[in-house]
Amino acid sequence: MKNVKKYIVVMCALLLVAGGFTFIYKQVNGKEEVMKSFSQEHKSLAKKYPDWFNDKGEFYYGTYQKADQDKLNFHEMVAKEQIPKELYQAMTTEQLFDAVEKYPTLYTLGVYDSLSLAIQSVSESFDAMKELQKREDIVQLCYEHYLSRDLTKEVDLNKINQEEGQLYFEAGILLQKNSYKKLNASQRSKVVKKIKEHIKDYADSGKKLGNQTWTVISNEIDIQLKQIDTKNPWSKEF
Repeated sequence: MKNVKKYIVVMCALLLVAGGFTFIYKQVNGKEEVMKSFSQEHKSLAKKYPDWFNDKGEFYYGTYQKADQDKLNFHEMVAKEQIPKELYQAMTTEQLFDAVEKYPTLYTLGVYDSLSLAIQSVSESFDAMKELQKREDIVQLCYEHYLSRDLTKEVDLNKINQEEGQLYFEAGILLQKNSYKKLNASQRSKVVKKIKEHIKDYADSGKKLGNQTWTVISNEIDIQLKQIDTKNPWSKEF
């Protein structure tokens, strides 16, 4: 995995400057009602795994949040983030998607040389992401979420790491070889347009704010897109 260590150092340093970020997970705002309904529908599971649901019944990575993160190495941190199999198998695709998008270290998708390698590598250590890719409706769900994102809105520096990871994840799923035929020509065209906007908007925001973090993110996505395997039908779209 070429240049991964270098990317990690660069990304960590820039994110620290951007938002005072210490890689301590913060629950991102999202569709909390999606997971709240899960805890209501599966009360026995919510009771069995109390560290994964807050007082409001919303899903969160409580095991990770409650740990002394300063004493955890990367592998220990990943272990704390591992959603119990019994939980993620009982989730609908939308619920599982919501849980994966709250994965505390989702931002690491940005340190790989290609989006396909990123998804593959992170899935090897995060079973819930692997399960999500088996769901028949995941491509359409990613398409709807990614296309609905307003990439021109002002970015909350305290949440930029999580939003970055979500964008990488959604784009990574959409640009998989098997996803190509699951989208029609019009949808594929919209995905390509949105990704190009994604790159441009991050770069423009960086220039406007004089903040190099957005520029780095833009460059990283651009680099990853250029690494699409020529056997992948998406390669002819860029």
